Amino acid sequence: MQQKSNEHDILKQFNMECHSSLPERELLNSIALQLMKRGSRVTNKSLILQILTELELEKDHERQDLLRSTLELVVGGTPDDEGF
Repeated sequence: MQQKSNEHDILKQFNMECHSSLPERELLNSIALQLMKRGSRVTNKSLILQILTELELEKDHERQDLLRSTLELVVGGTPDDEGF
């Protein structure tokens, strides 16, 4: 149950942060859903890895831009590692 709560908290955080960027929010929700369907945990790290994977494979320049701006939101919303 804790995992679902953490996933919900992560998605809620990003949805609140990107209130003015609907395409990024929709993409982020779509990626999170893909991760959950595969049985993967939705964490900042898993979101970043999935976005980077899609960015590497994507040929459409507009979609690449959307993936980049979504990645910026996720990286910007990821807590820094302690001690660095």
